[in-house]
Amino acid sequence: MASRDAVGPVVTYRYPRSPAAEAYRMLRTSLSFLAPQEGLRTILVTSAGMGEGKTVTAANLAVALAQAGRQVLLIDADLRLPGLGNLFGVPQAVGLSNVLVRAAGASEAVALTEVPGVDLLPSGPVPPNPAELLARSDFEALLAAFKREYDRIVIDTPPVLTVSDATTIAGMVDGVLLVAEAGITRREALADAKKALEQVGGRVVGVVLNKMARTAAGGHYDYYGYYGAAGARARPARAARAPELPPEAGGPKPAEERVAASHVRSALPRLAGLGRWGQDLVRSLGHRLRTFGPGRAGDGPDAPLPPGDVAAGPGGHPGPDRGVPGPASGRRDIA
Repeated sequence: MASRDAVGPVVTYRYPRSPAAEAYRMLRTSLSFLAPQEGLRTILVTSAGMGEGKTVTAANLAVALAQAGRQVLLIDADLRLPGLGNLFGVPQAVGLSNVLVRAAGASEAVALTEVPGVDLLPSGPVPPNPAELLARSDFEALLAAFKREYDRIVIDTPPVLTVSDATTIAGMVDGVLLVAEAGITRREALADAKKALEQVGGRVVGVVLNKMARTAAGGHYDYYGYYGAAGARARPARAARAPELPPEAGGPKPAEERVAASHVRSALPRLAGLGRWGQDLVRSLGHRLRTFGPGRAGDGPDAPLPPGDVAAGPGGHPGPDRGVPGPASGRRDIA
């Protein structure tokens, strides 16, 4: 049985809450809508060319199906460059090639994996005639037998345009998934692969665009990234902001507030002449104006208050208000 470290690229198992794992679950959901009654019992995963991610896609799709409560068999039918055994840490000494030449029984070749609900039939020793082995009626009979034991069967095959293995068995399965690499796979190659599969009776049910940059996806998975790969709640790092200085420490004030403060200062003489009500208002305004920094020329700390203006001094006791400095300009009274 494989360790968890052996299934590194199988993100649906190692990082089930990651954006990539969510993408495979969306693929699982899309496939379920194609055949809502019976579903696609047997799914072949292939690509137009090499290195486009078909093996990793097949492995993650199998795990996603198992996480939905299905019993899944993953078959490595890439008898030329097998990779599923390495992904799951399962030895390939006995596998599909042994079963097809009747050197081993199916029960002997199928291996358990670390992932609950996922069994693996590795490729076995690389044979000299892979396409001929897969073309035998034995492979189709093997699939029929496995369908009685498993809910879903996912099959990894070689690329379509490289060898004929995938087209040999495409007509034996319920559906074919084509994997394309973003920015690499040519449309012409993908169209040729689809045509080749359909010519032999294969049902191409969709295309998986693989290795797509997250920025190219339009930020659809940013919400899931908020939780982190392991599901821990972690907010994205934000740029550090310079601390704002309090008014007492001389922190800058918006220009509009300084202008407003200057206008109020210029009105203090007129307010002080309105009797006791005006003087009370002047006391309040004088206290508030201290928070707005320097005033205009002539409003420095030694400038006298308007006649009759008595503002609260330290401790709230009445005392002379020295005025508040303001922007450098002449004093202007409101007429």
